[in-house]
Amino acid sequence: MIRLEMSTRGVLTLLATLFGLWLLARLWPVVLLVIISLMFAASLLPFVEYLVRRGTSRIVAVLVVALAMLLTIVLLGFVVVPAVIEQARAIIDRLPELRERAVSFLDGRGARDFARQVEQYQPSRLLGPGVLTSTGREALDVITTTVTILVMTIYIMFDARRIERFIYFATPQKYHEHIRNLTAAMQRVVGGYIRGQLITSGCIAVFTFVTLLVVGVPNPVALAVLAGIADMIPMVGAFLAIAPAALAALSISLPKAIIVVVVLFIYQEFENRVLVQRVYGATLRLPAVAVFLALLIGAELLGIVGALLSLPAAAGLRVLVEYGNDLRTGRIPAAAPSETLFAPDDGTPDVALAAAASASSGPGLGLNR
Repeated sequence: MIRLEMSTRGVLTLLATLFGLWLLARLWPVVLLVIISLMFAASLLPFVEYLVRRGTSRIVAVLVVALAMLLTIVLLGFVVVPAVIEQARAIIDRLPELRERAVSFLDGRGARDFARQVEQYQPSRLLGPGVLTSTGREALDVITTTVTILVMTIYIMFDARRIERFIYFATPQKYHEHIRNLTAAMQRVVGGYIRGQLITSGCIAVFTFVTLLVVGVPNPVALAVLAGIADMIPMVGAFLAIAPAALAALSISLPKAIIVVVVLFIYQEFENRVLVQRVYGATLRLPAVAVFLALLIGAELLGIVGALLSLPAAAGLRVLVEYGNDLRTGRIPAAAPSETLFAPDDGTPDVALAAAASASSGPGLGLNR
């Protein structure tokens, strides 16, 4: 026989936990937006704090950083969008010619049935009403999400100090030192992730520019910038980085398109198997296998967003494990544990717990390493 006794406080805590999990499941899309906004805010706050230390008011500092971010997005749009539209028009104008070449190629290889299917296919299906409607809806969703994240990031930067004071107000004082240590460590993790992403995006942008310039594809700068932006998107980023450059080369000749696809595909394999592990392993201090597994698990659980958040989440878990180990070994003084929530109401007073030992002179958690 198993007998389970719970205090009134324990029952209330259990109910509150279940309600919190239910609320988290219902509001999970909003939670993801908040997490992404916190990541951007954590990466931009050092610039805000730098301006504040220089004597600029916090409102002006946040506005300057936000304006710089918006101008960067607008400039990238002005560079990329016209080039993409121009290449799309060039591809559409050459579709009949490309279809005839494909039919001749397939006939020469004996694939006559497939050649007839290609010949009967109408390119206008690519621009049908249903395709345009779904594409427009998805584009509107992306724009809405982007604007929401930008606005939320600005609000977080404005209220960063107020949020910090609220966190300290809502938690017991004995945990404040741990909150300070973990907050600083998490901010460094996010900074490492952003720096790693900038490195990989910059590398593929430079490589794409050189490749397109050598092959002779028009608008190499815009297509290289587009490849760098697409590289930030996990899983489908490789396709989005290669496809525009390949289509631009296809508007000139098929051999050049094949060269661009092969060269960029080889680089993508190098980035995925070598560069990502090296860069993120150095900035986030994660082993190569941990980086690979984090990407797989994040993509499996939450798709693109999960893969996007997987690396900082894995690095954050590493920080928590190291911090817990330092607490266990006495390098950092532990907070006094709270009373047991699930003890039965038997009228027995709680036993006072001794304070943790003071920190030793060892190297500690190593958050500054």
